Amino acid sequence: FPSHDIGVVGGIVYDLNLIPITTVVFPDGFVNDYVLDINNVVFDGTSVNLSTVNGTTTFNDDSYSSGTVNGNVLFNDASYNEGAILGNATFNTTFYSSTTPQNGIFSLENTGWAGSITGNVYGSDNNLITQYHFYYSTSNNGTTNADSYFHDLSSNAGTISGDMIIDTLYYSGSLPTTSTLTLTGSAMWRGSVSGDVFASDGITEILNYVFTNSSSNQTTITGNPSFFNTTIVTGK
Repeated sequence: FPSHDIGVVGGIVYDLNLIPITTVVFPDGFVNDYVLDINNVVFDGTSVNLSTVNGTTTFNDDSYSSGTVNGNVLFNDASYNEGAILGNATFNTTFYSSTTPQNGIFSLENTGWAGSITGNVYGSDNNLITQYHFYYSTSNNGTTNADSYFHDLSSNAGTISGDMIIDTLYYSGSLPTTSTLTLTGSAMWRGSVSGDVFASDGITEILNYVFTNSSSNQTTITGNPSFFNTTIVTGK
């Protein structure tokens, strides 16, 4: 533990006088594998949460969570999330992009999205995130709780709780402009979308999916799929 003057019993952190501690700061390099019931937990440096924290949590510097936080979370500096957050999350971090999320827009340029958040997601300006934008070759491998836009060569492999807008060359080698999405090469249709799927204009709804070459479907399709050549089908 970060200090020999404290200990954990039943998830509650005590000092040597057996007085419960309300705030714990984990230093650089610390790996938390305790289940903690505490009001405030702070991860600094490259510290990591691998377990469950029941309380408000702040990640600073290059720290991250791949465990579970039952409470609200703040991500500062270059910290990030790969785990489950059962509460609200505020992202004041440049881990995902060169700028922090602002004005309701969460841009992912440096890396993709992982983990899940059951509550609301806020940017560094405390505005509610209403759109996720994926750029370059990033991908959604977690759960986004708002409309998600895919640009450049980005793709979806996770869950989208909202609409999906395909403004990416990943699936077809060209931007879809009609109600038919043609998947070619080794493109894979993965993940799930609770809302509708739209072409690059954000208006035309994708209703037909045509799989060619070595492209594959690995999930459930809401629409009309057609398979040609050597496509792989593992969904419906």
